[in-house]
Amino acid sequence: MSFFTERQLTVLKEQLCYSKDDRKRLSPSEFDQFIITAERLELDPLSRQIYASKRWASAPDGGEWVLSVEPTIDGLRLVAERTGEYEGQDGPFWCGHDGQWADVWLKQEPPVAAKVGVYRKGFRTALYAVAKFDEYVQKRKDGKPAAMWAKMPDLMTAKVAEALALRRAFPKSLSGIYTHDEMAQAGSKTIEIDQGTEEEDAMSEALAGVILLLKQYQLNGSSEEIQAIRKDVLTQAFGSPLWTKIKDLDHQALLDGKDKLQHALEAMAPREG
Repeated sequence: MSFFTERQLTVLKEQLCYSKDDRKRLSPSEFDQFIITAERLELDPLSRQIYASKRWASAPDGGEWVLSVEPTIDGLRLVAERTGEYEGQDGPFWCGHDGQWADVWLKQEPPVAAKVGVYRKGFRTALYAVAKFDEYVQKRKDGKPAAMWAKMPDLMTAKVAEALALRRAFPKSLSGIYTHDEMAQAGSKTIEIDQGTEEEDAMSEALAGVILLLKQYQLNGSSEEIQAIRKDVLTQAFGSPLWTKIKDLDHQALLDGKDKLQHALEAMAPREG
């Protein structure tokens, strides 16, 4: 059984596969890879537990944008918790150049490093990991720390240390899975694929509802008869049969049109499937 419902898959495909920016658009195979990884980890992209990013892979002929599937730190915690062997953490702790660890960072300058320990059932002590600020800080073109790394360097360094510790404690579940904060230190260019604000998510869900209605009434085929019926009901509901025009409507107009579409379909024939 799939981890995602058909409706969720439709929403995700709308968000990830139809971007006007070629660098952000996922191919069908990339989308399948993203969904397979999310299903394996049982993480929900719509709940911001896992993301799809594109990273630049250099090559002698110039290179290309490749898919990078990146869970959030909340996603990693959830995977660890589901194993039934996760027993909490120690830390985070931070230190400066003196190497003295503290459980709160009050200095103005960034910490030199952060440390987190993860407890796992059956292990005698916590499994610790250390992340150095200089090794993971994301930088702007001028060499200065990027937004969140400049504003909250202690939190960002601790997130990386926690991800390292969770992977060390649960290698079977998290092997080869890296967060965005970890991957960025590699220095490659990154395009984050926006999975939408709440308003954009609502728009995508409304559009997905329209697609599902057409499928339920078997109007997603390509025969001339089906195309003619589909054109007629979409025009009744949205004033245009063109998908590009429908996608440009605001959220309320989409919802109103979806209701009109359902009424038109119900008047035409009983729902099938």
